[in-house]
Amino acid sequence: TLRPGHAQLAQTARLADLEQRLARVEQAVGATPAKLSRLGVGDHSLLATAQHLASRAALLDSAQLDAAESRLTTLLTKLDQVAEKTAAITGSSDPDRDKKINELYELAKKTEYLSQVLPQTLERMLALQELHQQGGEFAKALSEIESVQVQLMAKMRSNGETLASVEEGLKTSFATIKSNMEALDGRVKALSTKK
Repeated sequence: TLRPGHAQLAQTARLADLEQRLARVEQAVGATPAKLSRLGVGDHSLLATAQHLASRAALLDSAQLDAAESRLTTLLTKLDQVAEKTAAITGSSDPDRDKKINELYELAKKTEYLSQVLPQTLERMLALQELHQQGGEFAKALSEIESVQVQLMAKMRSNGETLASVEEGLKTSFATIKSNMEALDGRVKALSTKK
């Protein structure tokens, strides 16, 4: 019988021997990445490659294959049920309707940026609306001022004509008064010389 310490030492020695033999096999076979990559295991050692191949071979066990086939059958049945329910919900598959839905979706994606720009544009339009109203009121007031100016100009012309006529009348009246005064002065002088 071996003591527990010796048993462990013996096992370690066997593992070391196995690793040395495996290293010699790798050197002989050539564990280059190019050769190992053909096995689909990447840049691993022969031991890792052997373990990988053993796990793949275990998948080819008939019990494993039967279980996988059973699962696939169940999944296919469920997929068929989902497809039937989807068709029942959406109605019969209509290519035109699907095309229109896709077009609408693409249109929605293209105009998505408008949802970000639209609030700012709306605020600007509201601000401009007030400005346009003020501009309209200003134009109306300006039109009224022009109308009043035309009326004032007409009245000024009329007043100018009246003033000219009054001036003419005053000149005539002054001339008459002057002539009357001169005549009166002449009479007064004539009367004063007679006395």
